[in-house]
Amino acid sequence: MAGEVLHAVSVLSERGENVGRYYDEAPFGAEVTRLKEFSPVEYAITVRHFRRRLRDATTVIEVGVGGGLYSEMLARQGHQLCLVDVSAKLLDAAVERLRACGLEKHIISVERASATDLGCFQDGAFGAALMLGPFYHLLTLDERRRAVSQA
Repeated sequence: MAGEVLHAVSVLSERGENVGRYYDEAPFGAEVTRLKEFSPVEYAITVRHFRRRLRDATTVIEVGVGGGLYSEMLARQGHQLCLVDVSAKLLDAAVERLRACGLEKHIISVERASATDLGCFQDGAFGAALMLGPFYHLLTLDERRRAVSQA
């Protein structure tokens, strides 16, 4: 992934576009630093669970990548990453975080897509999925079930 970041883009619903635009604009800076500054317990607990469950390096799809803090942790553990978010700006920030740490070789793809429509990926292509952030925006039980079934 050296050089320019290219995003494969899926067609997003109007709501997906709105959520992506929201993160591209209003809280971008806060989202990039949120976990370490405002939610360190959430981050520590999630990291602990991932380290327990993902002992061997695998390919991980991270849906709702945000600022890439979990991506960095996963790459440091040797995992290969597929980064997915509805926000192009957050995808760029996650890729830049990995580049700045010398971990960009762990990125296998970057995709602007919705958690409820991951049909652009082959079934069984990933050893693990991390999907946390999208659940803040999936308001109905049907949307949440669809996202889980996609992962």
